[in-house]
Amino acid sequence: MYKIKLSVFILTILLYFNGYSDGLEGVIKDHSTQSPISGAIIWLEGTDYIDTTDISGYYKISNIPSGKYNILIGQDNYKLLVYNDFLIDNTVSVEEKEDLSNPTEFNLEQNYPNPFNPSTKINYQIPESGFVSLKVYNILGNEVMNLVNENKAVGRYTVTFDARSLSSGVYIYAIKVNNFQSVKKMLLMK
Repeated sequence: MYKIKLSVFILTILLYFNGYSDGLEGVIKDHSTQSPISGAIIWLEGTDYIDTTDISGYYKISNIPSGKYNILIGQDNYKLLVYNDFLIDNTVSVEEKEDLSNPTEFNLEQNYPNPFNPSTKINYQIPESGFVSLKVYNILGNEVMNLVNENKAVGRYTVTFDARSLSSGVYIYAIKVNNFQSVKKMLLMK
């Protein structure tokens, strides 16, 4: 999570934002009172990616293609560059292992390496076909990346999680397949 203190005319604001796999979300608050600022506009310069803060100061912009963006905020006839060249990286690669034996039980392995920077591998196996959901969450429980979201055949799989666009900290990854669920922690150290 990024925390930026900005002085704009008489108002000093705090902008909190999290970059995640394909988007940006956070809260804009008045620095002195810690009150949320509603009606502020946040956007990525030169794009149509825009949101207006709600009554709690919250905003979320999703489905942003990979790239570097200038983040701007504005309200009442002013605009301010908040972050220059912010990287959104939604690159995820999935590859199958060359193991020909079929697994006999569900398993989600601990990522390796752990701690990691900037990428790590997550192995899982499924003994029956089914819809696989493998997601990464920040410590607050907010989804930051959807690694797998599709039907998979019986087998062993490896997913490479690239966290270049995320800040250091503890992340949680969770898998759901049919009636099986498992959760593990991992540590990103930059």
